[in-house]
Amino acid sequence: MPIQIVDADIQHLKHASRIGRVRAKDIQQIIKAIQELGPGKAKALVPERGETVVKLRTKLSYAARAAGVKLRVVKEENRILFALKGGRRGVAVKSGAADRKRLVQQKALQLGKGARRSLTAEDVLKAFDADGVSLGMARPATMVGAILRSMPEFKRTGKNTFTYHGKATAE
Repeated sequence: MPIQIVDADIQHLKHASRIGRVRAKDIQQIIKAIQELGPGKAKALVPERGETVVKLRTKLSYAARAAGVKLRVVKEENRILFALKGGRRGVAVKSGAADRKRLVQQKALQLGKGARRSLTAEDVLKAFDADGVSLGMARPATMVGAILRSMPEFKRTGKNTFTYHGKATAE
């Protein structure tokens, strides 16, 4: 049976959900368990007949990558314990630059439209921290500042200080 191979857009591949590509039932079960985790919660994988702790850890790592989260994983005797990385901080957002930008824009608009018209990158990061979200990158304040500078709703009024002015263009 011949196959057909055609050109495809690389952006579709980069942004396609990994979860939909996972077919093994045990991996889907682990992904579901990962998605049920919250701050301060942990779960454990216990090997059944024919499984080893090493195989379970490999499956857990694969499932975490597919789910797009970072986990703290610990081997304890004959089981694998796992929780969301960051402990009390909660979910570490592992996503592409476009997803992070969208999250930052939404949070900045939420803060800007609120009682606080003037804010800094640190204010946005503190709001994420209060929600239990970590952007999972080395210099998040630099990234947040760059996003705020590019948003027409905000005007830079000082070093790392931005004021919300609403929509720049009428819709």
